[in-house]
Amino acid sequence: MNHMYTPTAYFFARTLSGIMIQVCAPILMSLIIFFGLGLPITAYNFFNFLTNTVQVALVGCAIGYFCGLIFDDDNAARGFSMFMTLIFMLVSGSLNIAKIYPPGIDQLQYISPNRYSVETFFRLFSDNQTYPYIPEPFSVN
Repeated sequence: MNHMYTPTAYFFARTLSGIMIQVCAPILMSLIIFFGLGLPITAYNFFNFLTNTVQVALVGCAIGYFCGLIFDDDNAARGFSMFMTLIFMLVSGSLNIAKIYPPGIDQLQYISPNRYSVETFFRLFSDNQTYPYIPEPFSVN
């Protein structure tokens, strides 16, 4: 308010200072969950898992900062942030088959950060996996 610094400098400093706190949860989650997944335990696999979880956490924080910027009301920002997160989770492909989405909804998956994290997890950790045949419920012509 007193023009001592620009909003860009403020949010850059706030993001950098918050990273120490924001990466604690992904690091703890990676230490607990990675070893229970039954993946080959190598440093390469662990650090890929860890960096992917940290990236997803930082993207979630960025979505929260974005919603805080566009709304003056805290409740509106929280509600919109939750709405965006739920939509991104829905179209990520982890809960259902992504190629059977209705038209219009299928385009949302390309802006979902969750979709790319799920895809990264599957590409990194499913090299020699075989999957059962799942028939498609809708025929796409």
